[in-house]
Amino acid sequence: MNAAVTNRRQMLLGLAAASTAAATVTEASIAENPDLIRMGNELPAIEAEHVAARAEVKRIISKYSPTWPRAPKAIVRYGTGCLKEQTIDFRGYPHDIKGCGAIRVGTPEVFRREAEYDEGEIARILKTKSKRRLGMVQKSLEENRAAIPIARKYWAEVDAIRDASGIEAALERRSETRERLTEQVNAILECEERSMQGVLIKAQALVAFNSVEPFYRFFESRSKEWGNQIASAIFRQASQERG
Repeated sequence: MNAAVTNRRQMLLGLAAASTAAATVTEASIAENPDLIRMGNELPAIEAEHVAARAEVKRIISKYSPTWPRAPKAIVRYGTGCLKEQTIDFRGYPHDIKGCGAIRVGTPEVFRREAEYDEGEIARILKTKSKRRLGMVQKSLEENRAAIPIARKYWAEVDAIRDASGIEAALERRSETRERLTEQVNAILECEERSMQGVLIKAQALVAFNSVEPFYRFFESRSKEWGNQIASAIFRQASQERG
């Protein structure tokens, strides 16, 4: 069985068991760990911050994507100094041809450098007997010179819209709140519980972690143990109650 599926199943079993147990628990005879209670009380606000940060990124993308500039074909170029063509949130546009990776775009500096190279090649060719490549290099020079203002305009539009949108600050905020939420969940799961109240707090932490984007949830290595940790907490408390 896939490890991710197994871990998810363990996590869901732990949540179900904790919820059932918490529903039948009366006032705990043993005072719960105050650190665990404190972190549990902090959790809703931390989760809300991340949910709000995600919503802000989504709002910006929805607002600005319809007018986001795409690179003209004249400046699509693959070579030293060329940059990936990206969406407003820095995701690369895939090439139409499968296996070619992301589309890359030349900067004004790239086309200026290549134009200078063409000029040097033309000067060299003119000094030789054979003028076979002259027409081809002259055409390349014209294209590179023409591409400079196009590239300048395109990259200026990209920078202007990104600056106006506030996407960089929003992405940073999303990352910061995601990290804070993840660390809080991990701290809660690692904290020693003393009663079923603590088990419920841990179950709530697992639920809160679902507000993190699936990609980051999948690659959070510590989460693979969280299901086992809460299951162990349930068994500990069940054993204490029987004892």
